[in-house]
Amino acid sequence: MTVTRKLSESLNAELKTAGFKKKGATWYLGNNDVIAVLNLQKSSYDATHFFNLGFWIRVLEDVENPRHEQCHVRSRAEELWPNEEPMVTELLSFDTSADCNEERLAEIRKLVRERITPFLVRGSDMTGLAKIVTEHKGILVRRIAWELLGLEQGRAGR
Repeated sequence: MTVTRKLSESLNAELKTAGFKKKGATWYLGNNDVIAVLNLQKSSYDATHFFNLGFWIRVLEDVENPRHEQCHVRSRAEELWPNEEPMVTELLSFDTSADCNEERLAEIRKLVRERITPFLVRGSDMTGLAKIVTEHKGILVRRIAWELLGLEQGRAGR
């Protein structure tokens, strides 16, 4: 079994309990205002993987399963918590499929359970999303969402 498939299956078990629905390599948690998106991306160059996180604001456009790169607000996990970036990057970098053992998968699930899922749940409504955007560096905000999130032109997309 490939590393990506092992990761995907392990993440799916964790995220399903939190209410996420899976389509391909992406999980969605939606409500009336915002769809929270978590995408598992494999590097084209090696066995490194990335967690792409995003938020799609439904009042701007209602799409059922937006791709992470289309989201109005988005980031990668390692950019959200710069003090933990080496740990996130190291966890998701594999030399061989043997590196994707149960111990490592447990650490990745813990990261998802304790950091990523709460972050996505918090941003799944407009109030929480507005707070996330102002509190975290490393988040890209599309211009169409600036006013809705209460951002000034110079502060968006830091």
